[in-house]
Amino acid sequence: MIRQVDLIPSRCHEALGFRAWVQGWIATYALVALLVVAMAIGVRVRAERIDRELARLNDEVRERFEQNAEAKALLGELESIGASVTRYEALAWPLSSGVVLDGLVAALPEAVTLTGLGLTPRELRVSGTKRGERSVRRELVAEVEGIARRDSEVAEYVSGLQVSGLFTSVTLDYARSADVDGVAARSFRLSAVVDLERRYKLVAHADLQAEDIAEVQP
Repeated sequence: MIRQVDLIPSRCHEALGFRAWVQGWIATYALVALLVVAMAIGVRVRAERIDRELARLNDEVRERFEQNAEAKALLGELESIGASVTRYEALAWPLSSGVVLDGLVAALPEAVTLTGLGLTPRELRVSGTKRGERSVRRELVAEVEGIARRDSEVAEYVSGLQVSGLFTSVTLDYARSADVDGVAARSFRLSAVVDLERRYKLVAHADLQAEDIAEVQP
């Protein structure tokens, strides 16, 4: 049996053991440091991902807010344009078409029936105007067609339109014989002109409700 003899002094064993212990702790510290660095990198990557997501959400919110602001601005512009158009129509047309229709119906005799109606605005050149005066005159022509039993009723209708105060001129275009379900009648067409350069005051007609406009006084 061979006997082994340790020739290394005990102090060397202690030094070697301490060295191994130190190396073990260094390896442990290095491992812990690596773990800490890896966790820090993971946290940083996650934080950057969250920052990018927040930036995207902020951009989306800002874009939607800008779109909403643009929509509100467009809506405001449309409302402004609508108000301008309404104001222009009020200035360009001193009377609404409803008032003209009321005037045509208010003068209608009981035995007269209207069969056709047209409203046509037109502009007439005015010669011999002074500098600064309007050289164009605006009118609204109402062309009315209807059926009456006799000529006297047509004449009554024309006379009623002439004295209404609304129409500056009323012209009977024609009145001729017609057959309505085997009954002799008179068909007619007339033209009534409204001067759009004048200003009108609306008054209620005594035979109608107080809210209805039946006559127009210049």
